[in-house]
Amino acid sequence: MADTITCVAHPDKLCESYCLQCDVPLCKDCTMGIHQEHKRVDIMEMESIKQVKRREIEEDNAEIQDILIPQFQMENASIEDQIAKTLIRYESIEESADVYRNDWHQEVDRIFEEYHKEIHQTRDKDIALLKNYQRDIKYSLQTMPNIVQHNTEILQSGSHTNAVIQYKSKLTALRKTLPKYEMGMSSFSTPPIQTGQGLCIEFGGIRSFLVSMSSFESLQNSMGHPTYQTRCLLERVIVKAEFSSEVDNLKHIVYNGRNEVWLSGKDGTIRHMNIHGIDLQTLEATNIKYQDIAVNSEGELIYSDYINKCVNIVRGTETEILFESEYAWHPQGIFCTKEGHILVTMRVAGDSCCKLVRYDGAKVIQEIQYDKFGNCLFSRGYKCVFLAENNNGDLCASDTNSCSLIVVNKSGDFRYRYCCDPTLRRKPFVPHHIVTDSQCHIILSDYVNNCLHIFHKDSQYLKCISHPDLDLPVALTIDNDDKLWVGLYVSGKVKVIQYMK
Repeated sequence: MADTITCVAHPDKLCESYCLQCDVPLCKDCTMGIHQEHKRVDIMEMESIKQVKRREIEEDNAEIQDILIPQFQMENASIEDQIAKTLIRYESIEESADVYRNDWHQEVDRIFEEYHKEIHQTRDKDIALLKNYQRDIKYSLQTMPNIVQHNTEILQSGSHTNAVIQYKSKLTALRKTLPKYEMGMSSFSTPPIQTGQGLCIEFGGIRSFLVSMSSFESLQNSMGHPTYQTRCLLERVIVKAEFSSEVDNLKHIVYNGRNEVWLSGKDGTIRHMNIHGIDLQTLEATNIKYQDIAVNSEGELIYSDYINKCVNIVRGTETEILFESEYAWHPQGIFCTKEGHILVTMRVAGDSCCKLVRYDGAKVIQEIQYDKFGNCLFSRGYKCVFLAENNNGDLCASDTNSCSLIVVNKSGDFRYRYCCDPTLRRKPFVPHHIVTDSQCHIILSDYVNNCLHIFHKDSQYLKCISHPDLDLPVALTIDNDDKLWVGLYVSGKVKVIQYMK
């Protein structure tokens, strides 16, 4: 069989040897050419090489038939299933969009019904006013011919009669009875639509705006302040999405926009993930004891370093110190405000009293530690005090040492403290992370009771959110659409929950 083997480069020439380095049969010319320095075997050993190649072919076929084809078939079936599920999911989204379209149409109809009502009322008032003017004019028109006739009779009676002597002119009075009015005609104002600025409609005292915007942006009115639609709490929450973070002992989570979050646990790893569970970036924190994480208005990650007494910021792939705390104070809880300030809870090592510090950049601009009676607002202990800022300007703190919610106003004046609702005394109130929503609700995670607590901004307890899937909920954040992202401590799973309609 050896004499039938031909050279790979020259098919018309018989094989003289086999290049082990290039794994090809060679003719005499190739042997003396580029393969001259390569390790080769002569034609007598080709049979053993053929046997090795035959076994390789048989093994390749076996792996393709027994392993790869079933794997690819399973993957193909899985993709088919994903395609079907994706189509169903987008059909559901389209149906939801149609529902909202109907809601929008109904709202637009309601708005224009108000406009029509206002237009009719304004029209009726203007018509009534004009008719009053017309009535006065008609009365004057009726009296003036009689006055003219009477004056004519006086003139015809002679110049020395008593009627002429006693004549009193009514012209001044007639001039005064002529109505003087100015009608301020109302107009239906519809400025030209400009891209990105939406539609404004105005008539009388009614003004309406229709603004098209990203679902992750806040609605701003003409004064630059946020405006929020009143929303109601759902009777039962809906789990909109979930994914596994694969973070051991998941403790912290913060929303970063675009359906993305930063997460961290006990091992010092901070992960940037999206709602599909895709790991976008992984960081190793310098120190993770009592670490808390936040995101500033530029989308940069900020985290506290208790041991090194500093707050770090991640810019791209680089981590740098944003500022260091003073003296013996160690940073714990951290929150970035809409104004661009950074709120940090500080504690002296051990179980000393805690204080809240507001930073503008690296500059301290506010410290909150005592109430008006000189008592510490926050309890002694080694646990972290977590922070949130409400839309009404209140600063809200989850004091995990005293298991209480503490709220102060923007100036730092104490407003109220909540420890436990009488209806819940059979269960301890154990708050952990804290967030606020567009309705100024205050929401806290409670891993001991496997639930979330919702409060009114003025301290009223509103609702306890529980769900079979909420197993040890610790980490908590909220997105711009008021959906809660809940991190489960042991499993490392993240649940995205809708709790308002």
